[in-house]
Amino acid sequence: MKLLIVAATRMEIMPLEDYLFQLDQQPLLQHHAVELLITGAGMVPTAFRLGKILQMDNWDLAVNLGICGSFIRDLPPGTTVHVAADTFGDFGADDGDDFLDAFETGLADKNGYPFVDGWINSPAAAANKVVRSLPAVKGVTMNTVSGNEISIRKRMEKFAADIESMEGAAFMYCCMKESIPCVQIRAVSNFIERRNKSHWNIPLAIHNLNETAIRLIQHVCSATEP
Repeated sequence: MKLLIVAATRMEIMPLEDYLFQLDQQPLLQHHAVELLITGAGMVPTAFRLGKILQMDNWDLAVNLGICGSFIRDLPPGTTVHVAADTFGDFGADDGDDFLDAFETGLADKNGYPFVDGWINSPAAAANKVVRSLPAVKGVTMNTVSGNEISIRKRMEKFAADIESMEGAAFMYCCMKESIPCVQIRAVSNFIERRNKSHWNIPLAIHNLNETAIRLIQHVCSATEP
């Protein structure tokens, strides 16, 4: 098993990195390779780094780990989710007070691979019980995170997404185009509202995210033991 773990920042996966360092000489990883890739925040750095590394090896699975914001109160800070579908939320054109996405403007085909009706889906997730145990959500990926009441309302109405990130759709797009099974797992650090970091709980999100990531790696490696 060749497993690629992708995160925007090292902070988001430091507990996992420590776990893998301790596990390196133990039997669980003797027949497996786990590579960590820190891309930098945002879609462009993510796509650039993935464009380099995805062609360097025959990856069995790529996993995107990170924190996110939640549009809905049913997903409070600390909730770990599987992003089953994602899309680009600011790829398109403004038309007065309206935003036309890339499919409405004709810049992209909403059913051109890897899109299905404008969304990128993650079929690989169905094979893993750890991923299946998580709430499956829809994500929207933005270059500028939401922090304005008007833009938040418009994005909720247009995409009906549950969470927002800055890398998710880029990760899934690159992996799907390279035919590499991929899974996106995120933990909620905050509700999406007017920016107020006193309401955020990044430590809890990182803790829960990494606990899930460790269980995922344990399950994947154990299930593929020779």
